Amino acid sequence: MGDVFSPGILEDLRGIAPLTTVCGNMDRFMDLPQEEVIELAGCWILMIHNLEHLGIEPSGRFQVVLHGHTHTPDVREKKDVLYFNPGSAGPRRGRLPVSLGYLDISEGKAQAQWIEIET
Repeated sequence: MGDVFSPGILEDLRGIAPLTTVCGNMDRFMDLPQEEVIELAGCWILMIHNLEHLGIEPSGRFQVVLHGHTHTPDVREKKDVLYFNPGSAGPRRGRLPVSLGYLDISEGKAQAQWIEIET
């Protein structure tokens, strides 16, 4: 597999499973969208790197806002929208855990969980 910041990593990941991506602050060399909308099993998900750049009110439109940027795992609900940051599965950043996340979607409703990866 390619280097973490290598554009080839996306092709490597597409070889494993379907992939939807958004542009992060370290992805300037890649042509990626700032946000993306996907629908899975009746659940509408807005993906954005930095939650501070969210320019719309997601309530009533989306069930999940999937975001990152801080690398801090977080699951919370606000106005019937699940905000989910799975953290970072890359190199450890300070005291933050190395983590990944799962979205369990059933009948249009999502539940999120982040899991710490032992390193």
